[in-house]
Amino acid sequence: MSRNGGLPARRAVVRWALRLFRREWRQQLAVLTLLTVAVTAAVLAVSAGYHATPPATAAFGTARQALTLNGDGSLDARLAEARDWFGTIDVIGHTDLPIPGPTGTVELRRQDPSGPYAAPMLRLRDGRYPTGPGEVALTDQVAARLPAEVGGTLTLDGRTWTVVGTVENPGDLRAQFILGAPTAGEPPQSVTVLTDATLQRFEQYLERHGRPAYALRPSLVWVEAAAGVFSVFTVGMLLIGLIAAAGFAVVAHRRQRQLGMLAAIGATPRHLRLVLLAHGAAVGATAAAIGTPLGALAWFAVTPRFETAAGHRIGALDLPWGQIAVTVLLTILAATAAAWRPAHSAARLPVTLALSARPPRPKRARRSAAVAAVLVVLGIVALRLVQSNRPADGDALTIGDVALVVGGTLAIGFALLSIGPSAIRLLAASAGRLPVATRLAFRDLARHQARSSAALAAISVALAIPAAIVIGARALESEPASGDGLGALRAIATTAGALLALVILAVTVGLIRAEAAGDLRTLTAVGATRRIRRALTSATAGGLALLGAVLGILAAYTVILAGSSAEQLRELARVPVVDLTVIAVGVPLIATALGWLLAGREPRSLTRARLE
Repeated sequence: MSRNGGLPARRAVVRWALRLFRREWRQQLAVLTLLTVAVTAAVLAVSAGYHATPPATAAFGTARQALTLNGDGSLDARLAEARDWFGTIDVIGHTDLPIPGPTGTVELRRQDPSGPYAAPMLRLRDGRYPTGPGEVALTDQVAARLPAEVGGTLTLDGRTWTVVGTVENPGDLRAQFILGAPTAGEPPQSVTVLTDATLQRFEQYLERHGRPAYALRPSLVWVEAAAGVFSVFTVGMLLIGLIAAAGFAVVAHRRQRQLGMLAAIGATPRHLRLVLLAHGAAVGATAAAIGTPLGALAWFAVTPRFETAAGHRIGALDLPWGQIAVTVLLTILAATAAAWRPAHSAARLPVTLALSARPPRPKRARRSAAVAAVLVVLGIVALRLVQSNRPADGDALTIGDVALVVGGTLAIGFALLSIGPSAIRLLAASAGRLPVATRLAFRDLARHQARSSAALAAISVALAIPAAIVIGARALESEPASGDGLGALRAIATTAGALLALVILAVTVGLIRAEAAGDLRTLTAVGATRRIRRALTSATAGGLALLGAVLGILAAYTVILAGSSAEQLRELARVPVVDLTVIAVGVPLIATALGWLLAGREPRSLTRARLE
């Protein structure tokens, strides 16, 4: 057996961590709720992004190519050539008919509902498909505009048909047409020929027959929308992960004595880290297990409305299961990664210090500041590389450019976590002449800088997002016509960002003050009044909000300046002073006021401490 106990020891440690999680899950309810909401929103957003673009079956059915031929006298010969060359083809005829009204025409489409390739382009809603020259079926929009109904007649352009049904293109609900029998009536004005040949065979046909108009079936049309969704999800998980890191830091301190006991009976630092990592993985897995079905149920509820907005039908179980699986995996990894730093710090504590349950002595902030500087430089270099690689005559980004943008932005985001200890120490050092309650609150933040820096990073990211939006919107306000819309965007971004930051403040300050309940009992026992207890919470909330606003605005400007061209830099001279003032001054003042109003309750017991 291994000196460290091997697999049995690790299995025992994991089981113990899971039992503690089941016993203390209520203390992790805030982080668990945030992760669950994030997973639910991610499943909903990924499903919406997957179905945001119309499916290729709307224009191609199951075919890979579509040719467009004019309906002139040589049409039959050209169709025969295509049939000889490709073997199996599917022909759809198109004729424009004049109708009364502003639109002027409507398409008469002649198509075989059971064709080899075009069958997915038709769906019968009522009645039956037309089979003879005197029968047609209508889409709902055409039936409502003409008007006509199943069983009635339709007269257009001197011709009369019997309406035998209503149809739709399930891949394009906005398509308006009259469906006729495939081989009835006059020759069409043009035809679409669907084929399923290899690309080489199709190119040979084009070269031999004068390269008629054609289209190729697009592949993975949902990738761009899904990439945008995952980019937003990555930033959101960064934010949630930082909040979770603050929560796991509280858990690490709460279990410090228990971890010390484990170390005293022979547990290695690896075992101690495994306790908190297993806790983080359990939180992530629980959030994924709850949030995934909630997101699926939410998607099922909004699917009918989304079909109307997207313009195509969506299958009941047509979900991007692969992307949802990636979302679940990212959630578990994000929660586990959020627990890594508290786990690493807790595993390095001396046994005697861990058994005393005292917070570890804060480390020097120089190393974390150096790491932050390196991350900022790497982020700026990545964003500048994107700007230098962009063509002068286009705005298209390659996959490599997108990766650089995401990587550079995340590097600057992680820099906020590394700069947190230095910022908190600076805040504590500046509290020398402030009231005693404020000094206690600021120095308590510096004393527990592991959880404080994670909370500060989360608040900074939450305020950096609206700051970046208002800075960009202000820079784009060069034309008077766009001022109202961009001004509204700035107002919405400022308000939403302030609300999000206040919610995160409530969660993180609640975690911090709950963990300081023992200190609060001591202060109350020696005579601290309700006013002092209020001042402690309001100073904690206000100090974190002030630092978060300053760091968030600096991070937003760093990202925007690094990714801007010379012309865009001139536009950034228009600074959104009012919006940034609301973020930098208004949010800390509101946080201070809310902390004062919502705190001050006397502890239930001044003598009984919570048993471990």
